[in-house]
Amino acid sequence: MADNASYAVVTGAARGIGLAVAEALARQGHAVIALDLDPQSVEMAAAELRGQGLNVRGEALDIRDRDGAKALFDRLGGELRVLVNNAGVASPLLGFEAITADAFARMIDINVRGTFVMAQEAVRHMRPGASIVNVASRGYLGGAGSSHYVASKAAVVGLTRAMAVELRWAGIRVNAVAPGMVQTRMIDDFTDDMRRAW
Repeated sequence: MADNASYAVVTGAARGIGLAVAEALARQGHAVIALDLDPQSVEMAAAELRGQGLNVRGEALDIRDRDGAKALFDRLGGELRVLVNNAGVASPLLGFEAITADAFARMIDINVRGTFVMAQEAVRHMRPGASIVNVASRGYLGGAGSSHYVASKAAVVGLTRAMAVELRWAGIRVNAVAPGMVQTRMIDDFTDDMRRAW
């Protein structure tokens, strides 16, 4: 980014909700940095949006990588106006007793710690009037077969509330959105019966 330029960052932006958010922000006039773990997918997505005349650049980043996040924001310079923490993972439905400690830890690591890391590094580059949006899930209200996912998204909601209270003094708005079932790659492995039930 050029010095003093303002921009928006969207994580998990190679496809699905993240890509739609990146496009919407770009259409509103933001310069958008689209982040994803998969460098090829995010660059292809960004290139498609650039082909529509939108100001979108793709970058690869693991949202849990604090050093990488810090380096990215330092390199971008300018003023970060919007951060959308969309990146996250789900899993096939598992009974409570079938969820391993490793599976639980991975879910929390990506969905909660990743959101925390990105937000904490982002606020260092924000001024009053900036906004952080954390993507939770309707699943935070509870549900069978995904207690580790439910726990992670409930934690995102709690984190958002705490951030909103504290960061208001810096003039930074913090909100969460909690989508219901959305047709994205995240639910590709779900059976037709599961989709109908939801």
